[in-house]
Amino acid sequence: MILALLCMISGTYTTHAQISKLSNPLEAGRIQIPDRWGVLIGTGFNAQSGTFISACNCEFNNGRQAGFLAGVLWEKFLSEKLVVGARVTLENRSVRAAFREYETVSLSALNSPGTRFDVPILFRHIGEANFTALAVTPYISWYPGGRFFLSAGLQPHFLISNNLRHTKELVNESALLPNGELALLQFAENGSSSLLIQDSEFPQTSSFQFAMTLSSGYDIRLSRSIYVTPMVQYVIPFTSISPATDNFRISALQLLLAVKTVF
Repeated sequence: MILALLCMISGTYTTHAQISKLSNPLEAGRIQIPDRWGVLIGTGFNAQSGTFISACNCEFNNGRQAGFLAGVLWEKFLSEKLVVGARVTLENRSVRAAFREYETVSLSALNSPGTRFDVPILFRHIGEANFTALAVTPYISWYPGGRFFLSAGLQPHFLISNNLRHTKELVNESALLPNGELALLQFAENGSSSLLIQDSEFPQTSSFQFAMTLSSGYDIRLSRSIYVTPMVQYVIPFTSISPATDNFRISALQLLLAVKTVF
């Protein structure tokens, strides 16, 4: 009976990490919680604040787009409730914005050679600001009870690639002329209803960016040393992506899934 009780005590773990007693007699009774290492993947929703401007001086606002990320992490328990850690991730930080506007276009009447009409035509302008970021996020997590935790971190990240695309599209592919004739519309440059106006590097990109992260999650124990952790994270940017923009920033609401193991 005594032997069975001792075995039960030696196999006891905290609610969210494997523990072991220190062998140093001077530190008897103190608990040592091993570090955790892991990988994570995620998707998210990128949202634009401020304005970015294309080469034709078109302004784009309220951009949105799904993003993704993948990376590795490390965690160290300072106590059973307090954890410090760091993540290194490769992230997509892109947004897509659009607006519509009428332009007056001179159209020729086929049934009346030499006759031209100025007709208002509705166009859609699409701006895509695409970035890939390498992010390093040191953070601290607090376990108020059980395996649920709250985290806050600082996130310096570096934009390792950037691109700006501006596409112009016809909203309608035909227009009614004043003489009753129906004119078919297309861009003269390519004979299509869509025209790529710009595809270049984003102007004056500030490669170094800085943000804050707020997240929460829950450790699901799969085995003695393996955990799966779903998380929700919000990224709050502090820096503008380019001085050539009107305080253009990209925030992100991310859904993450980490797999952690104890060493």
